[in-house]
Amino acid sequence: MELAGTLAELGATVLAATFPDVDPARVHVRLIEMAPSLLTAFQEKLREYARVQLDKRGVDIRLNTRIAEITDTQVLLADAENLPSNLTVWAAGVGASEAVAGWGLPQGQGGRILVGPDLRVRGQDRIFAVGDIAVNPDNPTPQLAQPALQMGRHAGAQIVRLDRKAATEPFAYHDKGMMATIGCRSAVVQLAQGPRLRGTLAWLSWLVLHLFYLLGGRNRISTMINLTYRYVAWGHGGAVIVGDEPDTPVR
Repeated sequence: MELAGTLAELGATVLAATFPDVDPARVHVRLIEMAPSLLTAFQEKLREYARVQLDKRGVDIRLNTRIAEITDTQVLLADAENLPSNLTVWAAGVGASEAVAGWGLPQGQGGRILVGPDLRVRGQDRIFAVGDIAVNPDNPTPQLAQPALQMGRHAGAQIVRLDRKAATEPFAYHDKGMMATIGCRSAVVQLAQGPRLRGTLAWLSWLVLHLFYLLGGRNRISTMINLTYRYVAWGHGGAVIVGDEPDTPVR
């Protein structure tokens, strides 16, 4: 959802300034979702707000739609409809790297390493796995930044306990809430204990939170200056890194 909103805004602002020869009308962004709504973990009003904002940005949203096959040039839907596609982004969850299969550790859905309540790999005494590479089928956590951060801290504490010959403790995830950005001045925030936000206020909350988690004051200041400039210059194009120009015009 976030990627679709970003691509739609890039097509409406950056494309004309960076590639003036490309007709923006030729750029179409489609978002295909098998579920009956976007952002299913969010409150209904926030889900509807996100859908309306994407629609305003020209995103073609297909709900209750299943993909049967993806080729280099098209996306084939389960109802046999063919959608031409020069660029297809598959965003249907997080899986472990293929290299994990050679580690000799138990794997679950998506190739993720199976762990127990204390985050130790099943069948191992001193091997821990955290973040998106790990999964406890009995108590799965969302594939977000906060679970990974909390799991890392917990695993570190359990290693200390093992060194002291103490018993390990089970991991308990503290849900702080969720955020999602749709585009400039548009976002949704759903706090676990607190208000539900949308629009500019939610977007600013998302910005402040991500600045807070950056390492180092210099990085925070530099990022704030850059983002402020982008905000002021919004709608006048942007800095885009591109490769060499093609030898022949693209038709």
